[in-house]
Amino acid sequence: GSRPHQWSPSDARPLARRSAESPRHLRSRAKSSAMAPRGRSEGASAAGKASTATAISRPCAPAGPDGADDSEAGNPWRTGVLPALLAAVVGLVASWARRPELEPAPAAVTPPSPLPALLALGIGKAIAIRMARSNRSLGLVADAERLGIPLEYLDASDGQYDDAFLSRILPMSMPNSTCADIVGAIFNSHERAWAMAATSELPTLVLEDDVRLPSDFPEAMSKRMSALPDGFHVAFAGVSVTENATRLSPLLSRPDADDANGQGLLGFWAYAVSPAGARRLLRLAQEARRGDKRLFQPVDLFVAHRLKQLKVYVFEPTESLATLWASNADPQLLKSMRQKGIVTMEPKVPSLNMHAGDDEAMMMKEALAQAVSYGKEEKHRKAWRTSWDAARRMRRYNCWNAATLLQNIGLALLNLLETSPDGPSSFGGANETLFAALEAFASTSRYQEGTWMQRRGSGDYPRWARYSLSQRAGKGLSKVAPPGGWGSRLPLPCGGWLNASLPPTLIEPLTDECSRSGGDFDNASS
Repeated sequence: GSRPHQWSPSDARPLARRSAESPRHLRSRAKSSAMAPRGRSEGASAAGKASTATAISRPCAPAGPDGADDSEAGNPWRTGVLPALLAAVVGLVASWARRPELEPAPAAVTPPSPLPALLALGIGKAIAIRMARSNRSLGLVADAERLGIPLEYLDASDGQYDDAFLSRILPMSMPNSTCADIVGAIFNSHERAWAMAATSELPTLVLEDDVRLPSDFPEAMSKRMSALPDGFHVAFAGVSVTENATRLSPLLSRPDADDANGQGLLGFWAYAVSPAGARRLLRLAQEARRGDKRLFQPVDLFVAHRLKQLKVYVFEPTESLATLWASNADPQLLKSMRQKGIVTMEPKVPSLNMHAGDDEAMMMKEALAQAVSYGKEEKHRKAWRTSWDAARRMRRYNCWNAATLLQNIGLALLNLLETSPDGPSSFGGANETLFAALEAFASTSRYQEGTWMQRRGSGDYPRWARYSLSQRAGKGLSKVAPPGGWGSRLPLPCGGWLNASLPPTLIEPLTDECSRSGGDFDNASS
């Protein structure tokens, strides 16, 4: 029954025309198209034939105010002004007619078809998601040029500096303090790529900017795309899976949809998505946001948790990559995962998922280390004050990392409730102190959405709260409960609500009401 003293992780709605052809039929057509040049269609030629006719209508004499002709002085036809102008125009037309015959207007053309290099891969387009402020994509760009693969570039959403991805860490207690939802920005980048893929007739290859394409990538990609069954949704060319993934053939496997941790796959480095798959992903994302709920779940876990709603495949590595990874797997992988696919990762490239090493990041790390040290020494008031002051100064620290600081705030407040009649005086009473602890735990949980840490917290937070309240009662201190009572749903100042339950939950709206009403994140009322 005890608990630790302190713990030390577009909107897109595409209007797509569903193809009447099956993916396999389209892939077959893509192969034949890649072998022979495409001529202009008869429809396009017909559309380009246009006849033109020019008619000059005879102007009428202007009428006076009462409908009668104007006087000699006021009528330009009678004064000879307009006849002279007309004669000049006729002369110009005659001069133009004596010029050499012009080339006919070009015929209308159909939108460009996918390039043969893409059709040979079984795809209609290849999209590289890259950050404008980073040069991480230099290797990928060089590989694509060397292999003759044309890339389209999608500017990645910048969670570090775009205010649209700021989140209020404690919306009730300190609405001015925010963190940078970098995980949400990555999700948004891929979601915009899905919107592009949903309008295509052929599958789309999506690449993150730090992947590399081996010299045998075109051949490996073509073989595996041809092996995919009709109706596939997503096929990963760069990912990691658990050892329980099902190997279907030397070319394809399927991730474990029954993984106990919901981590049948991790990583989203490279994948082919069919038009139907893109539409399914967009619909699932929209459903997850039902009720104006903001998502904080990483995009790979979003898919991993929905493997039974998607037809997901994984490309088995080539023999050379399998040999390489057997002895030299990517160091970023969890030890429980196995690297799969036909692309590699750029070595020694800093991850954009982590907060930049700026002054704020250093301050937060130092505050967390100090709070943990105070907690181990059972100096709970100092542990709370250190964490609380750091949270007040937070503006663009990574939400993922902020979760640990918030959890320590909640734990320190529970420890104070065990020995103090009211908790910190700034809260105004024991009930308010308990509410602040629940808010901190709820925010921790949402920033760890979909992870094993969220699942662990959903069990830890109720157990810790009940233990602290039991200790408090055993010392003869007054009973405490959230201001609205257990199970109450309290609205937050800038939208959303907090469920004061065990475990507590906090729903942040998609659109911050304080910002939408003309304010900003530094002007919300506290």
